[in-house]
Amino acid sequence: MLISGSFLFAGFSISVNLWDKYLDIPWKYWTLRLSLLFFLIPYAMIKELIQRWIYAIFPHVFPAMVSMSGKEEVILISNDRIQLSLLLQLETIITVLWLLVGSCIFFFRIREYYKQRIYIQKHMQKVDDSTIQQIAEFYCRKLKIRRRVNFYFCEENYSAFTIGFWNPLVVIPPKLNLRQQELVLQHELYHIKSGDTCYGFIRLWALSIYWFYPPIYWLDHDIERISELYCDRKVIKGKSGTEKREYGHLIISMIPVESTSYMTALKKQKNIIEERLVCIMRERKETKKGHLLSLALGCMLMIGSSIPVLAYDGVTVWRDNIELSYDTTYAFTVGSEPEVEKILFNRQFTATDGTIYPVNEFTQQQRACDHVYESGQYTEHKKHSDGGCTVHQYSAKRCKYCGQITDKKLISSTNYVTCPH
Repeated sequence: MLISGSFLFAGFSISVNLWDKYLDIPWKYWTLRLSLLFFLIPYAMIKELIQRWIYAIFPHVFPAMVSMSGKEEVILISNDRIQLSLLLQLETIITVLWLLVGSCIFFFRIREYYKQRIYIQKHMQKVDDSTIQQIAEFYCRKLKIRRRVNFYFCEENYSAFTIGFWNPLVVIPPKLNLRQQELVLQHELYHIKSGDTCYGFIRLWALSIYWFYPPIYWLDHDIERISELYCDRKVIKGKSGTEKREYGHLIISMIPVESTSYMTALKKQKNIIEERLVCIMRERKETKKGHLLSLALGCMLMIGSSIPVLAYDGVTVWRDNIELSYDTTYAFTVGSEPEVEKILFNRQFTATDGTIYPVNEFTQQQRACDHVYESGQYTEHKKHSDGGCTVHQYSAKRCKYCGQITDKKLISSTNYVTCPH
């Protein structure tokens, strides 16, 4: 998730720096939203579930035998205990601390959100002007907003903002004329229509999960900035130059403000105001070149950010009653019987041409032999009292005349719960 989201956001930032004049606000708006989702949606888990579903229908898609080594980062699960490698034990501690800090951040931010909401409902005046209510109802119907929206007059040190995930509260300044209040209502209702209030909860969730990761704060800032430009674009669409200037003056008049991270404010930091005014007065015309570039970049970023997901190998879980150690390789059956090595003798040598020879104990006759060796594989097979077995395989050399085995090097050790030999 982290790599995919970071890749998409980095690609977005590079694209904007290189081709900003060709990329329109909606493209930036939806690409940033998608970037945030890539940080949160467990695509690797979804991929794993799809693979399991495919395997249930087509078992031959996946290999029948899987080998694990105690040196790997593995979780070994048995009926009575869970064994973790030392590295995974450290990762588990770090993960617990990360989730603990993230949970605390999420709790305190949600707490601040509810405090702000309660403060508005208790201390701010609810809009009772019938004209303003009619204007609000008109735009709610026009934008097909079916959620209940409540309207309040804010205090002197506040600008217009919307707060609330499911039942939004729209707060507007009291000292505005009717035309200005209509523009403010339009802007805030476009935030609700676009889902910015609900998406604020997703942003909060992402900031709580990735509290240690600076790019998530840059992404959150860009989402907030572009969402303001997106709603401005919706408000001024089809308006004359005079009306655009009127809207720009309205934004400038609302610069002094204090707002929280839970508000979709009509006015934010001063360095954003200039960008908003430029976008309002110089509304960019859509061009065919811009559309083609946006489409090409969107496809490239989607494909590129999907590569880490496709390359990820998920954790596979096996359940069985076996004893596990750290210096042995274990073979597990997944859906069908594995291909078992051919064993004719408990101690045998397999030559390169496939011929299998039994291996006997060392004798004096072998000591006096003028050895001529051939390369191959030496196998030791040991049965257990519980019905299982262990197979040790070595690369080795065997004398063609006396059968002496030399230069043994361990290749693998495989434990079988039930001996198949």
